[in-house]
Amino acid sequence: MLPDGAEIAPQPWSIPVELLLQELAVDPAQGLSESQIVLRRGQFGANELPSTKRRRVSSILADQLSNVVILLLAAASVISAFFGDYREAIAIALVIVINTCIGFVTEWRAVRSMEGLRTLGRVSTVLRGAGDIVTADVRLIDASNLEVDESTLTGESVAVAKTTDELPMATPVMERTNMLFKGTAITGGSAIAVVVGTGHETELGKVSRLVADTEAATTPLEKKLDHLGRRLVGIVVD
Repeated sequence: MLPDGAEIAPQPWSIPVELLLQELAVDPAQGLSESQIVLRRGQFGANELPSTKRRRVSSILADQLSNVVILLLAAASVISAFFGDYREAIAIALVIVINTCIGFVTEWRAVRSMEGLRTLGRVSTVLRGAGDIVTADVRLIDASNLEVDESTLTGESVAVAKTTDELPMATPVMERTNMLFKGTAITGGSAIAVVVGTGHETELGKVSRLVADTEAATTPLEKKLDHLGRRLVGIVVD
């Protein structure tokens, strides 16, 4: 909640293009000079998504096998085999294998999805003194029959028609028709735009952070299973 009297700062999609260009100190006809690029890169950082340490297969597998319930089941399987109940031992072992495989595949896909986000959106060209290929969130200055595939952000497979019209500040991401976003692909038309967000400040960067946070968090089911396993271990020991 904002303090009394506080105002929400205008957003790039909600103000006139002329005012936005003035605030960003950008000439749409010339773009940024090399000196401006260096200065702004030092101020805002590189145009890169948040990085995460690449996890090894062995690390992901170890996480699946370190659960208390899995360890308890493994012990039960060994004990069953020791007393000659091989059918029960094999059944328990199969449960462990199936559970481990499901958990491993799920986490592997989450890790790879996170890595895949960093490779998206290498299709936009911006105007600079020396020319360059970059990716970023941008506000449209001029657009002609512009259509964009935003499925990487919104999941919508139909191309979105873009305009330069101003929009209310409360406009959700999928309805910001005067914006282009990092990770999306232009399917038709042409446009000129000004960069308003790079790296982790882009909508794709926000998604990357959410994926990273979700990947690191323990789910409620995992917490309950771990609690159940510890209780079972306590009962067995007693």
